[in-house]
Amino acid sequence: MRGARCNAFLTRLVSASTWASFATAAVDEAVSHRPSTSGQEGLVGSKQLSFASVGAYYSLDKALLQEASRPYAGAFYSPREPGHDRRGGCKALQEEMAATGSHAIMYRPVMHTLFSAVGANSHTNTNHQRLLLTGPTGAGKSIALVGLVEWARQQGWLVMYVPSCAALVQGGYFARRGSSRRWDTLTSAQQLLKGLLDAHGAQLKQMPVLRLAAQQQPVEGHAIGREAGEATSGPATQLPGAAAAHKEDFQGRTLYDLVAGGLVGDDNAEIAVDSALDLVRQLVAASLPNGGSKKPIPILFALDDYNYLYGTADYGWYSPNEDPRKARRRPIHTDDLVLASGLRLLDAPQLGRATVVAANTTALSLPAPVVPELMMPHTELVVPGFTEAETRNALAHYHATGFASCLATSRQSCQLHALTQGNARELRINASTLGLQLS
Repeated sequence: MRGARCNAFLTRLVSASTWASFATAAVDEAVSHRPSTSGQEGLVGSKQLSFASVGAYYSLDKALLQEASRPYAGAFYSPREPGHDRRGGCKALQEEMAATGSHAIMYRPVMHTLFSAVGANSHTNTNHQRLLLTGPTGAGKSIALVGLVEWARQQGWLVMYVPSCAALVQGGYFARRGSSRRWDTLTSAQQLLKGLLDAHGAQLKQMPVLRLAAQQQPVEGHAIGREAGEATSGPATQLPGAAAAHKEDFQGRTLYDLVAGGLVGDDNAEIAVDSALDLVRQLVAASLPNGGSKKPIPILFALDDYNYLYGTADYGWYSPNEDPRKARRRPIHTDDLVLASGLRLLDAPQLGRATVVAANTTALSLPAPVVPELMMPHTELVVPGFTEAETRNALAHYHATGFASCLATSRQSCQLHALTQGNARELRINASTLGLQLS
């Protein structure tokens, strides 16, 4: 299967036959080159996308992608000097928007495959609810994922979007959980909760907090227990200390109350982290037919830079019993970060009918596996670099938006495709000075 065309599904441990129709429908490169209409009136939105749209640019609704923005990434962090704002969110989308001044992205064949597969999973109870996006650097994994988030929200899905899992393992306030060897990351938990509140606040107010079975409480390294999936009318499982009191406060209320409760203060990392992981379990339960709504709610968990959840974190600690002059900093592994390990959703044993789509990154600033060893059956979708046809489309888009000084000829498009080897980021950098670099 690995010798097949690069945007076909690569499936580990499960049969790929279910997805054959999606894979073959999206690999026809002959229809991938359509004249770009970017910069003109009439760009379609994601609701109007179809197979006929493959190769064209379409407009994103930026109001549905607040988590992807750079200013949003600074929430709950100490302010920095102007010009030194904290980087975060979906950097690939930020760079594309900064270059072209538009919120348009190309609807690639691989995105048609991805959207079709996720949409089909919302209608059928299949075993293909764990999708991992892989591919070379600059191929467009992050753009495909952020496009999926916007598309799903347009379709009425409730989406938990993490634009970079690197934010879960570095930066911000962290604290030891009681006397255990595990750690709570307050800042990243609050960012996650704020993202859900801003994107789906009205919807969360209509969703009751369900009493979950004891099996649905967290186990080491997982957000969801071994037999998770069904709500129960019995008593809720008790947690010790402040977390127990917090959890009891929200029984019988809405998910909006649960999320808001985790944002009340900045001095209790355990409550913020528990609220975030409780929310994951509640969303999984809500995806089922008996999840408290008249019909199951389509739920999507979208996590970019997913492999950061499996390496060494940027946090460290010093033993209070050591001489400060000789103390050695002990790095913390992501196994010991409650939130990060709890969001390893591709390895969650039960997901109800929710869908998880994660994208790996090859540009790692911390030690982490390029492709983590996953235990649960999942489907791997390779995001290929730009084809020559997609390169021509991108160059036409850059000219139409005024980013490129001239419209590329066929020869120049061919040269740039060979030069960049399908790397979308390198293409964008070179397109800005197209007239100077190529004859």
